[in-house]
Formats: sequence, C-alpha cells, structure tokens
Amino acid sequence: MDPNEIARLCESLSIQSKEEKLWGVKDQLKVAAGKKLELCLVGKLLSSKNVNRDAFRAVMPRIWRAHGLEIEIHNAPLLCMTKELGEYLGKIIGDLVDIDVGLTGECFGKYLRVRVAIDISQPLKRFLMMDLAEDGSESLLLLRYEKLPDYCFCCGLVGHSYPMCTTNLTGGAQTAG
Repeated sequence: MDPNEIARLCESLSIQSKEEKLWGVKDQLKVAAGKKLELCLVGKLLSSKNVNRDAFRAVMPRIWRAHGLEIEIHNAPLLCMTKELGEYLGKIIGDLVDIDVGLTGECFGKYLRVRVAIDISQPLKRFLMMDLAEDGSESLLLLRYEKLPDYCFCCGLVGHSYPMCTTNLTGGAQTAG
C-alpha cells in the first residue's frame, strides 16, 4: 500500500462521533462507587529488591495494618507523660491515630508511644523542640520510629539507606527537625 494512502486513511480515523449519545451516570452509582473507594488502600513497596508479586498479593491482605507509624517520644519530663501531651505531640508530628496508654490513662515509662499517619515522601522529623515548662527554656524530645523499612539518616527519607542517598553522594546534607 502506498505511504500517502496510509497517511490519508490515518487522518480520517477518529474516535469522536456526532451520532454517539452522551451517557450520564446516576448519582446513586457515583455514591456507591465513592463508598467502595473509601475502603481502598494504595501503597508503595519501599524496597530495592525484586519481589514475587503473586506471593506479595497473597500475603499482604492478611498482614496489612494501615494504622500509621509507631513513634517513641523520648526525653519528656515525667510530669508531661500524659495522654493529653501524647495527643498534642502526635498531632504535631502528623495525623494522630492512637496513643499507647496504661490502665490509668497515663503514659508512665521510659517514653511516650504514639501511632501517627504521616507523609513518608517527606523527611521524617527526628526531634521536636518544645517549651514544656512555658518559661522559654527549650526541651529536645527525640523521636524514634519503630519498624521502619530502609531509612536514610542523611536526608531523613524512607525508601533508601545512607549509602544509596543522592544527597550523600552530592555532599549535601538535609536536616529534618
């Protein structure tokens, strides 16, 4: 077939049609679809290794917990080891999901533990500077994240480790407070 003939035929192809009716979707169907989407969860596998997709799809529904990251908050004075302060600090870090409290509702122990939903595409906070005594003196509360996958101590991002960090390779350093 002649190339000019092929070009002419391609130009005449169109997915638009003036005879086709524009179909609408009932509001009830939109609402039902929206309710189903609210129950959906999208995630990202943070690994540089190859993963068996079939095994991953079979195992993940059984073990998936979309409850946020567990964070230990260290160096809080004993008087501040309360559920209320845990709520306040958890909301500073991200969207508070839960606080680990004892039977009395207090958080007595070596640290406060909160579960927080956060955007892991941004650097994780490593500490919080707080004025706990309300006298202008600063208290440094250290944040320790539990059960993190690959974490880079150079740039503060989840998904790669220090040796593979592009910030490390370029000689720059980024701090996440």
